[in-house]
Amino acid sequence: MANTLASVLIDETLDNLSRSSTATTRSGATLSATAITWLNRTMLEITGGMVIREGNRTKIVKTNFVDLNKHYQMSTVDGTKNYSFPSNYNEIITIRAIDGTSSHKLRLTLPHVFDKAVPYPEGESEDRPSFYIPRGNSFDLFPIPDDVYVVQCHVNILPTTITATTDTIDFEPNKDDLIVAGMTYRGFRHIQMYEDSAYWKLEYRDMFIGAVEMNEDMPDWEPQGQGFDTDKVISGNYWSKPFILINP
Repeated sequence: MANTLASVLIDETLDNLSRSSTATTRSGATLSATAITWLNRTMLEITGGMVIREGNRTKIVKTNFVDLNKHYQMSTVDGTKNYSFPSNYNEIITIRAIDGTSSHKLRLTLPHVFDKAVPYPEGESEDRPSFYIPRGNSFDLFPIPDDVYVVQCHVNILPTTITATTDTIDFEPNKDDLIVAGMTYRGFRHIQMYEDSAYWKLEYRDMFIGAVEMNEDMPDWEPQGQGFDTDKVISGNYWSKPFILINP
């Protein structure tokens, strides 16, 4: 099923507001044009997570919707440490390095942990990368690659910004009602009808929680408990693989 045009979501939102697309705001902009802003802000909130207040409790509910999961591929350069993330990425899910017919998942290492353990990575031996270290919109590989390797990034992206009513959104049609609810809540708030805005905000929140639960329902996943050993000891060559301190 094809994804939905922005105009469809905007028309439904304006119907909820009982307003015409040609009606204008105080600034003179048409509601149809203003609704594009409501649409973009709603999609960004769905992607980034929502603050839910229940009584005295506040929590952040978020998920990486599968609609926005993408694969990107790049190649390393012999002796080059730093590489760019995709420009529209939201979160990194996994990064794999492929060496011929074999591949392995790179391990995420936080910058402050890595910098303490390896203050000068250029002084270490080059090898096939085992770790990646995020640096804002880019990441370092360690060890620094000694050859050309294919790097596959599985990422969750930010939704494409809508600029015209003829644009198509990135979310699948099963998120249409959720997005319209968020736009309607914002629309009523914009025209200062706060009781209606509060009603639609609750509808939007409940739909969002339901969408998160459905997104995380993976029928093919059967979690397996893993044993652990309390007698692990430090071992291995710390100077060559500084993050592998125990013998699993």
